[in-house]
Amino acid sequence: MGLFLWSVKMEPRCDGNHPAPECEDQGCWHRCQRCKSYWVDEDMCCEKQHLLMILAEECSELAKEALKAARFGLDRVYEGESNRTRIVTEFSDVLALCEMLGIRHRPYRIIQHKSKVLENMKLSNSLGLL
Repeated sequence: MGLFLWSVKMEPRCDGNHPAPECEDQGCWHRCQRCKSYWVDEDMCCEKQHLLMILAEECSELAKEALKAARFGLDRVYEGESNRTRIVTEFSDVLALCEMLGIRHRPYRIIQHKSKVLENMKLSNSLGLL
């Protein structure tokens, strides 16, 4: 498989080392045949990459709402919605994107993480930070 390179103009390029016919401009590597855009992972089309970008954005929005709730309280109402409701909305958006990407949660992982969080809370408490 060809090595992903960048041109001086920051355009994606290919090194020509791929099974497809030789390309004249060396710019064909990992090109989506539908929209002619590029992606970095050979198993990922541009739609998946787009969904991953939206997922990252939604995670950021969830973090923002969690921080607001930490500052002002879960039940504080702003513009007709509580911070708790805003968190649920953003969390639902994250789950929707995960489903669209075929990412499924693992119940045992949730249990493990809860245990880890509780252990860290005990440590923070023993350090006088909680």
